[in-house]
Amino acid sequence: MAEKTCPLCRNAKRMNKPKLLYGAEVCRKCYYGFANRRQAAWVIDAICFAIITQLLALPVDHVCAALGLGFAVAFSLGLLIGITMALVFAVKDGFAGHSLGKKLFGVQVVDRTTLDPIGFTRSFKRNWPLAIPYLSLIFVLIAVFQMVKGPRIGDGMAKTKVIWKKHRRTKVFSPDEPYCEQCSYDLRGNVSGICPECGQPISETNQRLINAIGVTPPVRPVVA
Repeated sequence: MAEKTCPLCRNAKRMNKPKLLYGAEVCRKCYYGFANRRQAAWVIDAICFAIITQLLALPVDHVCAALGLGFAVAFSLGLLIGITMALVFAVKDGFAGHSLGKKLFGVQVVDRTTLDPIGFTRSFKRNWPLAIPYLSLIFVLIAVFQMVKGPRIGDGMAKTKVIWKKHRRTKVFSPDEPYCEQCSYDLRGNVSGICPECGQPISETNQRLINAIGVTPPVRPVVA
């Protein structure tokens, strides 16, 4: 029996205590590595938006003070800026599934069925709980723990999931596509029963996927 390897790092020695990520067994290093990337991306986004909000609010505060408009006006304008930035934060993943943090850390939000990158509408659906004043902290704490296993509350509402772009062509992130479990080669259209890249026999799961897709299917490009 072949030694089981992690579908992400291809290391068999790390699979003594595997963890489930999107229902697939991966090594602990990859499991926590993916979660850390997601969490770090969120921290970067939050810091950037906090800085931008302050940069917008400070001039408004100074102008109100210089014009003698009073605390009520300054507070109302500051609140308006805060609400606007919260809404902007909610659509941050709409740039082909990327925010600044996600782009930096190599993760992406995609449709959980088609794996196509999401736009601004789906981004708002998955992030709006994080934009609600006072309640956002609760959702942030919940999301931090959910990121470890894969989907979080917002992903359920928007029917999305976050993928590790480097490992997109694996059974972890693309379970319904016939990629070789050993080398990630695209097996669509294969009729030999052997992966032409690494020589690994095609698994029963991949053979079913190949048969379902057909011999000469259109090949969907890898998400950039």
